[in-house]
Amino acid sequence: MRTIALFLVLILTISACSSERKEVWLDSLELIPVSSESSTSDPSLYSNEVLSFDDLFEKVSEIQPSDEIVFGDQANPVIGPQGQLLMMDGKIAGLFSSNGQLIAEVTPVSCNPGYEWTPRRAQFLPSGGFLIFGYSRSGYWFNDQGECTGVFPHQPYTRAVVFAPDSSVFAAQLSNPEWHLVKYGPSPDDEEVLLSGPNTQLATRIIAGGLTRSGDGDLFISAFHSPFVYRYRAGKLEKLGYLPSFFDAIPSDLTEAEVNSSNLAMEKVRQAITDHSSTGTVFQLDQDKIMVSFINVDHPSSPPESRLPIALHIMDTDGYPITKGVLFQEDIRPAYTSNGSIYAVEYDERGSADALLNPKIVEYRLKEGF
Repeated sequence: MRTIALFLVLILTISACSSERKEVWLDSLELIPVSSESSTSDPSLYSNEVLSFDDLFEKVSEIQPSDEIVFGDQANPVIGPQGQLLMMDGKIAGLFSSNGQLIAEVTPVSCNPGYEWTPRRAQFLPSGGFLIFGYSRSGYWFNDQGECTGVFPHQPYTRAVVFAPDSSVFAAQLSNPEWHLVKYGPSPDDEEVLLSGPNTQLATRIIAGGLTRSGDGDLFISAFHSPFVYRYRAGKLEKLGYLPSFFDAIPSDLTEAEVNSSNLAMEKVRQAITDHSSTGTVFQLDQDKIMVSFINVDHPSSPPESRLPIALHIMDTDGYPITKGVLFQEDIRPAYTSNGSIYAVEYDERGSADALLNPKIVEYRLKEGF
């Protein structure tokens, strides 16, 4: 199984929580009654120990994409079933072989001439074909050579997709004023809404959060301003985890005045991203492990105004932590996971004479014993 990703998420440690923190506004999923709350909220499962990336992962390989096309500083990689690399940065997309040679610049022009292309997220099929979507409503299917073969049949804005072995597509989608968890079958008319509920105004303006599928078919959902992970199993939604002490949650949604003013809305979004913590996405690390990431978090040993980009946590598919401590990360930013490996984008220093134009994609694998 493969996982789609934009940012990263994690669940962890909490000391005493004030009543104000317990009442913090979280996400639209909270408006859908959950079937149960997991015992993973037991504080004894967690600790304030700070782990390093090297404690859990070891570097095993890297891919250096050739520079026929050049990606910006927000490059997002996805790894295919035969090791092929798909890179996107919101403006361009390229398909590369497992050794970094360009196969094709990926564009939907043959499917939709003149379309404004904003590729941000993708998912591979077992066949090697893939689906790409971005900031707009339209997603596009491509074959294993990067040729556009059709339009993904959806209307709401899609935040994440994941495929089942039978090639069914599960999609987390946003519309105004609702969000949906939808299953698409092989035919364009085969569509089933599994969950839906009221949407938030911030969620329609920030692309984050995620969706993944475990080896036994459970779906795991994350929302950008909630530290919880939601498991969808047999028609029921279960909330896993709790509010960590280092997660400075966004306190509220947009007000009516902010909704009606583009300038006020943009400022509220900026503040939400820069002044508070958020959840990037949820990854399937392997058949029985889920990895989540928090962004812009408070490091327990740093001054209150000091923040680190990412905190990571690994749990089993029941929500129980694999490690007690918090994995805080500043330099390595995982962007994709597959078969027990995580893939991070690493840039060389710009300006040096021998600097490569495109970033390297580095593979790290979870160490034995975890």
